[in-house]
Amino acid sequence: AESIDAIIARHILEHCVDLVTTLRNWRRVLRPNGKLIVAVPDEDIISGIPLSPDHCHAFNSQSLQALVEPIGFQPSDPSSAQNGISFVSCFVRSDA
Repeated sequence: AESIDAIIARHILEHCVDLVTTLRNWRRVLRPNGKLIVAVPDEDIISGIPLSPDHCHAFNSQSLQALVEPIGFQPSDPSSAQNGISFVSCFVRSDA
């Protein structure tokens, strides 16, 4: 626990069935102030569920932020992945 400086989850989160457990486990292994970098399809641009039959969830930047904040991550501004499909958000493990 608390041994990792950063987690990069590139197009993983939309495939996870239990988002809360996944995010809690990622937070558990991150050091204080560790970074979680997430790239997911942007539901504001493209419908993420039909995009792949393996997608369990769809996100926009607001819904992702609303998901991670109660688990203990502080967000930074999301940005486009410049591919017309995805966005990237960086979060910092908060111990407050």
